[in-house]
Amino acid sequence: MLENNNQRIIRKMAKRSMQGNTRRNSILIASIALSAFMLITVLTVGITYFKAQRDQTIRMYGGVHDAVLMAPSGEQIEKCRNDSRIEEAGLTVKCASAESNGVDDSLHTTFIWSDGTYWDVQKRPALKWIKGEYPKQENELMISMGALKECGSENGKIGDRLTLTYGDKNGKHKKEFIISGIYEDYSGETAAYVSEKFYRTTGHKPSDVTAGVMYLSFSRALFTDKQLDTFREELNLGKQQRLLYTGITEHSLSVFLGILGLVFVTCVCSYLLVYNILYLSVTNNIRYYGLLQTVGMTERQIHKMLYRQMFLLGGAGIVLGLAVGSGTAFIIIPGIVKTIGIRGGAVSVSFHPLVYAAAVLVSCLTIYFGSRKPAKIAGRISPVEAVRYTAPGGGRKKRRTGKGSIAGRMARTNLLKDRKRSAIVILSLTLSVSIFICVITIIQSQGARTMVSNFMDFDLELSNDTLGKEDESQYRQIFDKDFITALDESKGIREIYPLYLDEITVPWEPDFAEIWMREEYATWMDYPYAEARDEYKKNPDKFYSYITGIDEMLFDRLKETLSQPVDKEAFMTGEVCILYRNDLSLTEKDIEGKTLTFYLKKTGEEGSVTLPIGGMTDENYYSPYAGLAPVIIVSQQFLHRLNPEAYIQKLGILYQEEYDESAEAQALGIAEESPYSTDIESSSKIESMKRVKESQGNMMEFGLGIVLILALIGIMNYVNTVCSSIQNRLGELAVLESIGMTERQMKKMLVQEGLLFAGSSLLLSSTVGIGVTYVIYQSVNYMDVGFYFPLIPVLGVYVLVILVCICVPLLLYHYSIRGKSAVERLRESQG
Repeated sequence: MLENNNQRIIRKMAKRSMQGNTRRNSILIASIALSAFMLITVLTVGITYFKAQRDQTIRMYGGVHDAVLMAPSGEQIEKCRNDSRIEEAGLTVKCASAESNGVDDSLHTTFIWSDGTYWDVQKRPALKWIKGEYPKQENELMISMGALKECGSENGKIGDRLTLTYGDKNGKHKKEFIISGIYEDYSGETAAYVSEKFYRTTGHKPSDVTAGVMYLSFSRALFTDKQLDTFREELNLGKQQRLLYTGITEHSLSVFLGILGLVFVTCVCSYLLVYNILYLSVTNNIRYYGLLQTVGMTERQIHKMLYRQMFLLGGAGIVLGLAVGSGTAFIIIPGIVKTIGIRGGAVSVSFHPLVYAAAVLVSCLTIYFGSRKPAKIAGRISPVEAVRYTAPGGGRKKRRTGKGSIAGRMARTNLLKDRKRSAIVILSLTLSVSIFICVITIIQSQGARTMVSNFMDFDLELSNDTLGKEDESQYRQIFDKDFITALDESKGIREIYPLYLDEITVPWEPDFAEIWMREEYATWMDYPYAEARDEYKKNPDKFYSYITGIDEMLFDRLKETLSQPVDKEAFMTGEVCILYRNDLSLTEKDIEGKTLTFYLKKTGEEGSVTLPIGGMTDENYYSPYAGLAPVIIVSQQFLHRLNPEAYIQKLGILYQEEYDESAEAQALGIAEESPYSTDIESSSKIESMKRVKESQGNMMEFGLGIVLILALIGIMNYVNTVCSSIQNRLGELAVLESIGMTERQMKKMLVQEGLLFAGSSLLLSSTVGIGVTYVIYQSVNYMDVGFYFPLIPVLGVYVLVILVCICVPLLLYHYSIRGKSAVERLRESQG
């Protein structure tokens, strides 16, 4: 066909075609706007969420760093500070520890010296607030609120004096300190930062085991396992050194790929949202394009006209979507967050130009690729074929009548008639539901309640601090029968699990005791075992350790940490013991067939006991204190046979209802009434949860915003698709009505179509979707939080999807036929 020079006419026809199909074009603009809206809001609020999560990580780790190097040597310090891969390298030294304030002699406050890099650059972002200045004089302290409270000066202020007894490498000292600064962090740490002058008097240095720590912040964000291993090798770590990467550094690549996967799925959802509408819009107007060819339009000109229409409509949709998306992301969501958030302060949303660029690019690509195939169909079809054109899959086929109602059979037929359209609708709905499940799973699993679950999952732990004192005469059985009875009688307390403790001596012997002590000194001591061996042989009592006694429940949890099984009955009857490994590099082969001989300090050598070693654990719950010799774990019954008066070191308490504040108030009230209240340390899941919530800021509210946006978009996606589908099927529905199909049958057919769409998408979401959710969750789970599937919200969404799939077709059908006869609707569909 010869091409006519009718560009002006093409522009006019494109304009008139747009004006003549207002409803269809409105649906198309709404789809494109919804696509751009989805990308803008989800990506903007998503970036804000992950930024808040990063802030939470900084607050929980206590500083901005990517790796921690323990006991760094001078050479390693210099190397790290000159390494181009490292942006900041801060140094701290734990140089002393407070022991007494004159009233309480079981303090836990640590004295730390910090260089300027760590304190000013890495530590400050992790603090709630700070007052005063970092110490310069030998007697000055920058003290945490937790340490102030422990030292009995909760209401202390800058300039106040504090007299403390502390211990360092040179022994014990008593000193009056002046508070030069006060700070509060999110973890409730009990620490006091000291001046360099004070640090130089303690005898400690950065290379001391358990004293020196170097905090490294890398200049890049992504690392492969190989790169991290290479950096570790370059440091030439000694046996006593550890290089620990933060969770997000160690899993940086998998986290990035997981986030990239979420972004990709979001873009696919956006693409499908528009593609289906474009496809229906063009293919259902084929007759019109065939008629255009009869007046001289070529295939190329039809392509131009279609692309002109699509990009005009697309431009309007993109602008509308960007405007509404920006308003939602930067005004509505922050407003909601500020309204429902429990924390004060400004609510800021992260702005990134790339988000807008991505939204425009994805929308334009969607319009282009979504228009290509329909445009080819419209351009290549002849006028005669156009008149007879039906949607794909609409050809006549012989079918058996089948069983079931007419409406049900027709619903199934319509679903299969245009398989491509049906597949796109189901896939689009499946992706919307799946990404909702994925995001809400990530958010719920990162919730404060999920994150604070400790190893034993106790609601409250109470510890007897007198057992940590050097003077054995100060040991007290704080948790006596009366104390435990008072807890038992409290209404909100369900169960109490005691952990018993006693001091033991492990005498020297050339087999396992020798192996253990050699490894212990090589790992934790700053002088060789050879210098202590003779003393250990002569006076083993100086190298004391501990034995802990546990009940059946504690043993069941202990079994989960063992690399090889231990017979429960043998353990409970005292025929085998388990050791706390204490981070030594001993393996199961080292204990195979070994026995351990020990005796209680109270009974002496006459009460020696020899037990086979069944296994080793790294869980420090079972080892409140570490000795030089092995810490032995036995059954509670066996320890009572050795010493019926063994001390209870800690109590693990479970409430009738988790996070029951009234039950906690009762338990802590009983502890406060004890004559040894200052020697009782508490660890509360409720308090931990509150600290996590504080560290999260408004992270969870922004996460809720993402979930609500995704739910809204999923619903609007289906509404738009069904709206376009019914609009394009008005002629077909009018024909069915004209041959006797009642309105009730019509509605029943639409309902069953909706249920088929809902059932198919929910089946895929519940299988493939949940599987993908688990994979993505594990890839972004750098904090190793247990996978938590939010059953109630997911079931709620499933019910909502079913309701939408039932109600939307009925409402749209009712709106489309309102006040119009079957003849009028048939005429409109062909016009």
